[in-house]
Amino acid sequence: RRIEAITAEGAEQYVRNEIGKMKLSFVKPYHIEQWQASLLTRFSARTVSGVRAMLGTAFQRALRQRLLSRNPVRDAETVKFKRAEKQCFDREQALTFMSECQGSIGLLLKTMLNTGMRPEEVMAVRW
Repeated sequence: RRIEAITAEGAEQYVRNEIGKMKLSFVKPYHIEQWQASLLTRFSARTVSGVRAMLGTAFQRALRQRLLSRNPVRDAETVKFKRAEKQCFDREQALTFMSECQGSIGLLLKTMLNTGMRPEEVMAVRW
């Protein structure tokens, strides 16, 4: 599966292609669920959830402006996704890893393992 960054412009494209062709008042929760299912064939659940949130905000604004009587996104089933369980080295794996780390990259990796720092935190360290 291809990884794509969703930007405001990109999200607009995914909404416009299916939901955007309908009259606002005709969009029902069923349509939102069908649209989500179609996006899930191309994108991760997290990505679809993010685009759905943007669409929900747009419908909520239309609701506040009295262009709609209900928000179909709010009434549609949400996208379900599971967080991946984090895996850690056991003691033997950590020792093997440390013995294989070489050079400046190895130093960064050892620092991460010994401190629990994330990659972006290690890269921000000024030596």
